[in-house]
Amino acid sequence: ATSTVNVSFTAVGTCTVSTTPVNFGSGGGTGYTVNGNGDVTVNCTSGLPYSISLDAGLHLGGYYPNMRSITNGSTYRPYGLYYTSSSSTSWGDSDYANTFPGGASVADTGNGANQAHTVYGYLDFSQTIIMPVGAYSDTVTVTVNY
Repeated sequence: ATSTVNVSFTAVGTCTVSTTPVNFGSGGGTGYTVNGNGDVTVNCTSGLPYSISLDAGLHLGGYYPNMRSITNGSTYRPYGLYYTSSSSTSWGDSDYANTFPGGASVADTGNGANQAHTVYGYLDFSQTIIMPVGAYSDTVTVTVNY
């Protein structure tokens, strides 16, 4: 008599993520813009497709509807996060959690090593609202979907 034995294994893909902050430096006044860069570094199993989402942060809107804002108490200043240096492609999560529908996730495929993705920031000082002296901040959650 004979029979068969089924043998199976399921390979599970994994990812890790780390970040470096977007820092706009320091300054004052109005009538100009400031750029800053940070990184989202992802390490996923080779061949595993993934996408990186950035949520709306803690201060979506404030006085600026549909824009992320840094704040110091009740003073807000709008800023944007982009995945191209031209500041034309907003980085958000409209295709996942939809907390920041102004931009979509960034897709890539894992190669088993760290893959850095630059976050391009743009802080707008063109408006005449004076920012009181102090530290301004926001926190944006990064999610790797795979």
